[in-house]
Amino acid sequence: MSQARSFPLLPRIALVLLVSLAGLLTAAAAVASTKSDAAPLYLRIAVSPTSSVYIEFRNDEMRVAGAAKDLERAKPVKATASGSQYSFPEVELPVAKQELPAGFSKLTTTLKLFRFRSSLGFMPRQESVHAFGTLGLAREDSKGVLWTYCTQMSAQPAAAVERAPRISVPKLTPLTLSLVTKTTRRRIGAGLRVMSGTTEVDDILRDGKAPQVQMRLLDNRGKVVASERGPLAKFGFT
Repeated sequence: MSQARSFPLLPRIALVLLVSLAGLLTAAAAVASTKSDAAPLYLRIAVSPTSSVYIEFRNDEMRVAGAAKDLERAKPVKATASGSQYSFPEVELPVAKQELPAGFSKLTTTLKLFRFRSSLGFMPRQESVHAFGTLGLAREDSKGVLWTYCTQMSAQPAAAVERAPRISVPKLTPLTLSLVTKTTRRRIGAGLRVMSGTTEVDDILRDGKAPQVQMRLLDNRGKVVASERGPLAKFGFT
């Protein structure tokens, strides 16, 4: 009868570590492969009846192009990830000036991507992805100041570019400014609102920054009884 052989303790530990390391490397390679092969998601920004911009999301990258066939060659934009949220920096969309609403010279977007995962009982986990952000239409005034008018957008990206949800760029002309008030007991609330038809402008930027505005409250004799200064958001604008 053959006798079982015994091995020194140190080679055994080395062998276990080697097997564990090989397993980790295999798992890492599988994760990397899954990440690089993740299915892309798409949005479509309709600028005019004849012009659109396509946006592709793949993992933590975003690509933007004036035609779907050009997405593969577009430069990727990296997101900042925080849990299930991916925040992309502002990107100027490739749109010819003549395709933009009259008077505007630039179109930008700032997007966030949220991945929601849910499960019910023994059913496999489901994932839904939603994109939220703003579209910014910019124009220069006679003094060379660039004013950007921001509107909100949201959509659920599609897994195929031909089924990408269509988000229309608003015309933003003409604009109307109104003061919205609300009275509760002995307090009066007031907020500014800019509308273009049924589209609400959520923010206005001056050379890319929030401008400072001043609001004054007058009594029936024209005397200033309250005065506040700050960005538009301070006055209930957004």
